[in-house]
Order: sequence, then C-alpha cells, then structure tokens
Amino acid sequence: MAAEADTLGAQVRALLLDSARDASEAVATVVALVCQGEFAEHYPRQALVRLRHILDRPEPDEAVRTAQEALRDIAANEGQLPRVWSTVIKWATQKKRLAGHRAFLSLLDPPVDPYVLQVMLAAAEQKKDIKEALVEGWSVALRSPSAQCVSRNRIHRPDHCHGPHRAALLGGRRSTSPDRADCRPTHPSSSRPS
Repeated sequence: MAAEADTLGAQVRALLLDSARDASEAVATVVALVCQGEFAEHYPRQALVRLRHILDRPEPDEAVRTAQEALRDIAANEGQLPRVWSTVIKWATQKKRLAGHRAFLSLLDPPVDPYVLQVMLAAAEQKKDIKEALVEGWSVALRSPSAQCVSRNRIHRPDHCHGPHRAALLGGRRSTSPDRADCRPTHPSSSRPS
C-alpha cells in the first residue's frame, strides 16, 4: 500500500487527510474504505483522524456510512477498542461536534454490531469511569441539536437492542416513541463473535 511506502508514504498519508476533508462524497468514501484496511492496522491514529473529518460531513451520505463501518471495524480489531473508545469519547464530549456524536452512536448501535456495546456495558459494570463516560456521551448526544434525531431514533428504534442492553440504554425505561416510521435501521445487520 502506498500509504505505508518508505518513499511516498508521508505524501500519501497527507493526501488521505486532505481527501478526507473533500466535499466530494466519492472521494471521502474512498478515504473511508482505505481506513478500513491495512492503513488502519499500521496507522490507527491517523485512520481515526481521517474518519473524524468524514464523520463531520453535514449530510449522512455514503461516505459517512462507510466511515462509521470503518470505525466499528477498527474498534473490533484486537487491542484497538481502548484506543478507539478513548478517542471517540473525547470527540463526543470535549469537542461536541457532529463527528463525535456520530462516532459515539455508531459504536453503540447494536443492530449493526453489538460487539462494542456488549464490551462497553460489561466494562461499565466494572469501572466507574467507563460508566460515567457512557452516560456523559449519551447525555451530550441527546442535548446536541445536530445529533438529537439520530440519538433518539437509535434509542426508540423498534428493532434496536433488546433485554438488558435496551434497559441499560434507556435507564430502565421502556420506549414510548409514537412515531416509529422514522426509526428505520440505516445499515445492514452484521454479527461479530463476542
């Protein structure tokens, strides 16, 4: 891969960063796809930065959806979840940008892939700081006008998680959303071994 090459690697990585900010959906989608592959294995921090720029796009287009998938893939790689989680929680709570809210919600979206949510809920039972980060992340996402609809649709979606995961996300309350027509899943389901 050119991004890893000794001679051109730095230039290619810089081009990927510039392209992640490109207004073109096609260009940003290609960058997100690159961030799903070997680039993320060798340069996970750089991949996360590029994905953040794509996730900050104003519309949830194909580039954003591909970036969300790439983020989940990186988080599922062995040993990467702590790095991804600490990065995403900073984006979501400190920077308070759309990218942070999208990244946070993407990681904790059980119909797409329950792996990260399962790990984070298990960790929250053991570690107070993780529990507080989960609560703060949801709180910030629900307060943000740009992410409120996405957040609420994730929580109230009828095909959302069930049992203890749903109860944990709703704080023990049941969903009472009268308008379920807008609560369609945005991604095909996938399963990850837990």
